[in-house]
Amino acid sequence: MNPTISISEARHQLRLLARSLQREFVGREETIDLLVLCAVAGEPLLLIGPPGVGKTALIKTFAKRIGLKDHELFDYLITRFTEPSELIGPIDIHALREGHYRRRVQGKLPTSKLAFIDEIFKANSAILNTLLSVLNERCYYQDGRAEPVDTEIFLAASNRIADDPELEALRDRFLLKVELREVKREHFDPLLRQGMLQELERRLQRNTPPLIQLETFLQLRQHLDEGLLATVEQDRDDPLFPSEMRRLFERLVISLDTEGYARISDRALIKLYRIIRFHAFLLGRGEVQHEDLFLLAYTANRQDYLTPLRQRVTTLLDLA
Repeated sequence: MNPTISISEARHQLRLLARSLQREFVGREETIDLLVLCAVAGEPLLLIGPPGVGKTALIKTFAKRIGLKDHELFDYLITRFTEPSELIGPIDIHALREGHYRRRVQGKLPTSKLAFIDEIFKANSAILNTLLSVLNERCYYQDGRAEPVDTEIFLAASNRIADDPELEALRDRFLLKVELREVKREHFDPLLRQGMLQELERRLQRNTPPLIQLETFLQLRQHLDEGLLATVEQDRDDPLFPSEMRRLFERLVISLDTEGYARISDRALIKLYRIIRFHAFLLGRGEVQHEDLFLLAYTANRQDYLTPLRQRVTTLLDLA
């Protein structure tokens, strides 16, 4: 942790980071806000969009801006033929000769601080259980024992949300999903300028100093989780989530589930409550308001519901 930074200073640094990224990536304000939010909360985020909209570039720039070294970023493109060893490391032959089934994980996903998996819905059955364990339990298995991963931020991308029933559990692990579309029609000149800056800086190998440290994210996460834990243990009303907002949250969840716009599992519901609190706190509002409940608009589990869900949440909040 970084005890020299106050909570207010940590929030200030996060806002500076978001504004800096939004200047670099034209038309991506919404995506960047969710990226920062999920990074602080430690929840995975899924980026949906066609090739060429800057998903990978955004993630790599984000990693640099939070001070991660190359070995702390695990960036991998999945195919139908990807094997577990490509993600969590090859079998240690020396250990195997001694009767132990262990993997050499250095430089692989378990030792990364930020993991980015591209085309995640191409995951085959061989690596699906590995990904599910990392996403939910934050562990992988060594010699039959669960070992924690070092990964603090997990991001993934796909051209679209797959509708394969076998991938339902994987879809459910991603609480929030954000769609990225091409922006050249609305932001032609700014897109050219910022895109060219990024391209030339990459080619000239210019390094930009980090704007914030990963420890600051972890400090904020611990601060909020400790406050929530104290509230739950003492059975007190949540000061960040007023009762009238909880009732509205309940009505929205039930309505969206009943109408079929979004299937929010019990596990997802608990995680969503927590991340809504994070959203309210990071924006400095003091408590959850209607704007924070708009996060429900990013919970679609089907590609064709991305836009309708957004519209429906907007309507329900307007009616409220």
